Amino acid sequence: MEFLLGNPYSTPVGQCLEKATDGGLQAEDWTLNMEICDLINETEDG
Repeated sequence: MEFLLGNPYSTPVGQCLEKATDGGLQAEDWTLNMEICDLINETEDG
Protein backbone atom coordinates (compact mmCIF):
# COMPACT_ATOMS: atom_id res chain seq x y z
CA MET A 1 0.00 0.00 0.00
CA GLU A 2 3.05 2.28 -0.18
CA PHE A 3 1.79 3.65 -3.49
CA LEU A 4 -0.96 5.53 -1.64
CA LEU A 5 1.53 7.64 0.32
CA GLY A 6 2.98 9.79 -2.43
CA ASN A 7 3.15 10.51 -6.10
CA PRO A 8 2.38 7.18 -7.80
CA TYR A 9 4.34 8.28 -10.87
CA SER A 10 7.56 8.50 -8.86
CA THR A 11 7.70 4.71 -8.59
CA PRO A 12 9.36 2.54 -11.25
CA VAL A 13 6.00 1.19 -12.39
CA GLY A 14 4.51 4.69 -12.39
CA GLN A 15 7.31 5.96 -14.60
CA CYS A 16 6.75 3.07 -17.01
CA LEU A 17 3.01 3.80 -17.02
CA GLU A 18 3.67 7.41 -17.96
CA LYS A 19 5.83 6.30 -20.89
CA ALA A 20 3.33 3.63 -21.98
CA THR A 21 0.40 6.07 -22.02
CA ASP A 22 2.23 8.93 -23.72
CA GLY A 23 -0.08 10.42 -26.33
CA GLY A 24 2.86 10.84 -28.68
CA LEU A 25 3.41 7.11 -29.12
CA GLN A 26 2.83 5.93 -32.67
CA ALA A 27 2.08 2.35 -31.57
CA GLU A 28 1.96 0.23 -28.45
CA ASP A 29 5.31 -0.56 -26.89
CA TRP A 30 4.80 -4.20 -25.97
CA THR A 31 8.20 -4.48 -24.34
CA LEU A 32 7.25 -1.67 -21.99
CA ASN A 33 3.78 -3.15 -21.39
CA MET A 34 5.33 -6.48 -20.42
CA GLU A 35 7.83 -4.70 -18.16
CA ILE A 36 4.89 -3.06 -16.36
CA CYS A 37 3.27 -6.48 -15.88
CA ASP A 38 6.53 -7.88 -14.53
CA LEU A 39 6.95 -4.98 -12.10
CA ILE A 40 3.39 -5.42 -10.82
CA ASN A 41 3.77 -9.18 -10.46
CA GLU A 42 6.94 -8.73 -8.40
CA THR A 43 5.02 -6.99 -5.61
CA GLU A 44 3.32 -8.79 -2.77
CA ASP A 45 -0.03 -7.13 -3.55
CA GLY A 46 0.28 -7.89 -7.29
